[in-house]
Amino acid sequence: MGLRCLLNNYKNDRSGTTAVEFGLISMAFFTIVFGIFETGRLVLTQNALQYSIENATRYALINGDADDADLLAYVAEDMSDLTLNTDNMDIAVSYSTTASEINFIEVSGTYNFSPLILTFLPVSWANITLAASSRMVVQDCSVENCPP
Repeated sequence: MGLRCLLNNYKNDRSGTTAVEFGLISMAFFTIVFGIFETGRLVLTQNALQYSIENATRYALINGDADDADLLAYVAEDMSDLTLNTDNMDIAVSYSTTASEINFIEVSGTYNFSPLILTFLPVSWANITLAASSRMVVQDCSVENCPP
């Protein structure tokens, strides 16, 4: 009777169950929480990259002698609030003409995003390449219809 009573007392004892339950679900919980933070950073970085590339396209349109290094410095300065590593960023500028003689300038850029917290996140998130591009028409102001 003593052993049976002891086992019943042990079976009915609920102290510590909260700690055990938290230990079981904490890894999934923290993975979701940190995943939300890193996804927010990823979207913020993508939007900042796109905005900076569009500004760099305008800059290249106005400053025709700007090269890739100038545009990279311009984009890096534009994205400086995010404290990103500019070594992970590439910028390319290209000029093209359509069959109807319309000239375009296109600036494209990539950034290798790496999350801050890799402990709780999948290994596939170790390095994500973000890309952005912007294309604008180069106006020829030698024609009569050029805006003032």
